[in-house]
Amino acid sequence: MASTDDTQLPQRIQELAEPLAAELEVELVDVEVKGQGNRRLVRLVADATDGLDVDVIAALSRKVGGALD
Repeated sequence: MASTDDTQLPQRIQELAEPLAAELEVELVDVEVKGQGNRRLVRLVADATDGLDVDVIAALSRKVGGALD
């Protein structure tokens, strides 16, 4: 992901992650970014009509993590 200022980062990540979540039939509810520089934590809040299980959460994490790298 190209460099961007901290105020735009959550929105940019949400734009990147929403189509990936949709592939898993998951709704991305919120994106939080904490920390700075190379020490950032990205927290995704997701939901699904039938609920989420750990396998879907792990798949979403891998997809978004790969896209952010």
